[in-house]
Amino acid sequence: MAELLVRAKGHWKDSFTQVQIDALSIKDKEQFDARSQIGDIIVVRPDGWEWGNKECLPDYIVIKIPSLSVEEAKKFEEVLMKKVVEKIKIVVPASRWEATYGIGVIPSDEGQEFVEIPQVLNTIHGVGGITGYEVEGQGYVRKMAKRRKHQIPSAFMANAIAQGGVVTIDSPVALNFIQNIIEKVA
Repeated sequence: MAELLVRAKGHWKDSFTQVQIDALSIKDKEQFDARSQIGDIIVVRPDGWEWGNKECLPDYIVIKIPSLSVEEAKKFEEVLMKKVVEKIKIVVPASRWEATYGIGVIPSDEGQEFVEIPQVLNTIHGVGGITGYEVEGQGYVRKMAKRRKHQIPSAFMANAIAQGGVVTIDSPVALNFIQNIIEKVA
């Protein structure tokens, strides 16, 4: 038996003007783009969960689905991910460079990898010869959350809010409800 906590109110950043959005740093823009939206399923908990005093209207609704197991419902917590490609500069040990340079992918200790063969900026010399290379190029730097993957339809959200924010979905309609949960695409 599962309970879903769902965002019922718009995010405070939804009121940003285009001028404010354009003024955001790259990192702040990524966070802005990843903000939750009305209808987003935030978290799944077992039946009877004691929700906090902030996990209610006007910010959230709770949907109780006794016929849905927590294990089955956990998929609704998924988020869309994307790889952020940026220009990166790293030092690659000579042993790693020689083993991977030909295919253009050079893993680093931070998990970075190049998607193009990078340009060598400097050769680093040490005891015994060349010890590494400072390189720069386009690379996958990290994965970041883009948006929540699953969303409750707006018509259901309006009905749940009108009913006080806690709704139980009985077995005969549960399957239909689950099939109507919107899965967003990247």
